[in-house]
Amino acid sequence: MNSQMTDTAILEALHALQASMLAQQSHMQAQQASLQAMQMSMNAQQESIQNLRSDVSGLKVKVDLLYQFYAKKEDVMAVEVKVESLRGEIYKAVEAQTWKIFTWLTILGSSLTAAVYYIARNVH
Repeated sequence: MNSQMTDTAILEALHALQASMLAQQSHMQAQQASLQAMQMSMNAQQESIQNLRSDVSGLKVKVDLLYQFYAKKEDVMAVEVKVESLRGEIYKAVEAQTWKIFTWLTILGSSLTAAVYYIARNVH
C-alpha cells in the first residue's frame, strides 16, 4: 500500500509539475509576444527618430538661410547710426534752405513794395 501511495503521490507531483510547466510555457509565450511588440514599437520609434533627425537638419538649413538674409542686431545698430547722422544732415540742409527761401521772399516782398510805392508816387 505504501508503494501505491508513493506512486500516486509521484503521479500527482508529476501532473502538478506538468501543469506548472504548461503555465510557465504559456507565460513565456506571452512574454515573447510582448517582447516582439516592444521590438516593433522600438523599430517604429527608430524610424520616427530618423524622420525627426531629417526634419531637424532641414530646419537647420532653413535657419542658416534666414541668418544670411536677415539683418543681425549689429547691422541694425549700424543702420540706425547712419540714419541718425543722415537725419541731422537733412535737418541742417532744410534749415539752410528755409533761411534762403525766407531771405528771397523778404527781398521779393520789399522789391514789390518799393515798385508799387514808386509807381504810385511818380507815375500820373
